[in-house]
Amino acid sequence: MDAFSHLFRQELAGLVTEAVRTELEKRFPQRAITPTAALKAREAAGYLGISRGSFYNLLQVDKELAGASTYIGDARVWRIRFLDVWLERRQGAQIKLPEKTIKQSEAQPGAPTREAP
Repeated sequence: MDAFSHLFRQELAGLVTEAVRTELEKRFPQRAITPTAALKAREAAGYLGISRGSFYNLLQVDKELAGASTYIGDARVWRIRFLDVWLERRQGAQIKLPEKTIKQSEAQPGAPTREAP
């Protein structure tokens, strides 16, 4: 197979893949796969490798983390990029958490309680 045929096949395969993906997203929009740039508390806790309760406790002692959230509707979310930077800054450090497990509503007054443990 010559170089032209090889490039043509690669280009054609890319076009077909994109056309199929576009058509599937049109027909099944609820199944479209898109990267998530922000995580709810449960997901953020999992991303950091801790329990949701520990995450809420962490919000009590780390004002930077608590202040980095934003609300989309009633969902409180943290950007993945922020969580990565936050974690890098604490590399090698041990973070002391309060002994008492707190509820989400106590982590930030006025916060929705939908995800409270």
